[in-house]
Amino acid sequence: MPDGTYGGTAVSFVIESPEGNFFFSGDTGLTAEMDIVGRFIPLKFAVLCIGGTYTMDVDTAVHAATLLHTDLVVGIHYDTIPPLAIDKQQAIQKFDSVLKQLILLEPGESIDL
Repeated sequence: MPDGTYGGTAVSFVIESPEGNFFFSGDTGLTAEMDIVGRFIPLKFAVLCIGGTYTMDVDTAVHAATLLHTDLVVGIHYDTIPPLAIDKQQAIQKFDSVLKQLILLEPGESIDL
């Protein structure tokens, strides 16, 4: 943490199921391991941080989606506090520009993937 205290270990997960596999970034940033996951595990979608400041920002998440070889991303860790504010339309456009879809849910909203 900025004050030097231990903040815990950031981890990510691959969840495998008969309906399709997905990657959950947790509180991680971009890692080289995302490329390995993308090469060897077919993913239906990825759940990626996009708020920046403490984790990935939108641009980094676009790169992560590319490494993960997935075209569908659910954004997390954004718009909850001022340092994590994003321009939602701009974020969607950045993913669209590389032929990827970004889903941004409203609080309490759910989807089936």
